[in-house]
This record gives sequence, C-alpha cells and structure tokens, in this order.
Amino acid sequence: MSVKEIYKEISRRFDHDSFRKNVETHCSIGLKQFKKIIRSYIFFHLFFLGLLISEIVAFSLSLTFLSKSALIAFSLAGIILTAFAYLVILFYFQTKK
Repeated sequence: MSVKEIYKEISRRFDHDSFRKNVETHCSIGLKQFKKIIRSYIFFHLFFLGLLISEIVAFSLSLTFLSKSALIAFSLAGIILTAFAYLVILFYFQTKK
C-alpha cells in the first residue's frame, strides 16, 4: 500500500460534518470559560486599582489634617499594605493556574 492510498483511505473515513459540529461546540464552551476568566481578572485588577487610588487621594486630601506623625505613618502603611496584598494575591493566582 502506498502513501497516497493510505491518505485517501484516511480522508474517506474522516467525517467533516461531525468535526464542524464538534468544533463549534468546543469553541462556544471555550469562549464562555475565557470570558469568565477575563471578567474575574479585570474585576480583580480594577478593585485593587480603585482601592489604591482612593487611599492615595484620601491621604493627599487629608495630609494637612494629619499633623501627627503616627497618623501619617498609619496612612502610608495602609497604602503599602494594599500594594503588598495586591502583589501577593496576584502572584498566588498566577501560580494557581
């Protein structure tokens, strides 16, 4: 049996219609899972971005009222803690995949 005969035999056994149906099914399932992952990824980053921006804005607006150095230190510690928590959770999610 030659290579051309084997190729013709394989192409006769392959059902193109069922392949197209299965590809569409798998693509739709994969697209739903992809959208779910992207949605959670965007929510995670936007949540921490909003939290960090609100802390920085609150710190800069209340900087004149924070005359005691302990209050300034706690405000800065909160900003640094938020950034650290973001990085730790981000690295955790990346290694979880």
